Amino acid sequence: MQHNQAITAVLDGQQRLTALNIGLRGSMAIKIPYKWWNSPDAFPRKTLCLNLRALIKANEDGARYDFRFLDDEQAKRADDALWFKVPNILGMRAGPEMLSWLVKHDLPNDALNHSFDILHTLHNVVHNKPLINYYEEEAQDIERVLNIFIRLNSGGTVLSYSDLLLSIAVAQWKQLDVRAEIHRLVDELNKTGTGFALSQDFVLKAGLMLADIRSVGFKVENFTAENMATLEANWPDIRSALLRTIELAASFGMNGQTLRADSALLPIAYYLYDTQCPS
Repeated sequence: MQHNQAITAVLDGQQRLTALNIGLRGSMAIKIPYKWWNSPDAFPRKTLCLNLRALIKANEDGARYDFRFLDDEQAKRADDALWFKVPNILGMRAGPEMLSWLVKHDLPNDALNHSFDILHTLHNVVHNKPLINYYEEEAQDIERVLNIFIRLNSGGTVLSYSDLLLSIAVAQWKQLDVRAEIHRLVDELNKTGTGFALSQDFVLKAGLMLADIRSVGFKVENFTAENMATLEANWPDIRSALLRTIELAASFGMNGQTLRADSALLPIAYYLYDTQCPS
């Protein structure tokens, strides 16, 4: 990518766009049962096809047209169907070119008109109808972008704000794998004593606080390269201080059920870190 080149990020809909692209430009291959995996014909290439002779009648799922992924042999074997490869519609002009393609298949007049109507509908949908809905976010504020992403993704695999901020930190650390380090530490903390229920949010907040980063808020502006370098450089001592904090809390009889606010541990952790209190 060239310097100052504009880019467009899609916050949601990647799977739908990928599926659409496969149907219009790509193909798929599924292994045939009982074929060897290394057999050259075990994975026949299938292209999305539209049956131009199928009756336009909605089924129980509401689908009105007969689309199927077929290989070349399957498309040729159908006696009562006329399969049109959907990707071909991209380079086909409306009108005479479509009619010429249909005439080559020797269809009777009634079937010819029916097939032409379906083919023309496909061409119109692909080339003319604005069917993809989108909202363009003009603000360049990454905080707003992350919040939008979280809302849109709430129906799928849920990601928290700290998940996204952690991804930013991953790109900033040079020597250590921040994601692996934090997840490992969370597991160790929660196994202490009779068990705790601390999260990566707690560890991230503690890391920002103990590293004397100006703000411990979950904001992108706090996850700069400079701040993450400071956090990485001090990580061994921060890790040690957090482990000693939880061990101290456990020695007082505290656990995940009795600890009502995780943030109450932060001042203790900061004291142990700042004073370099031995284990």
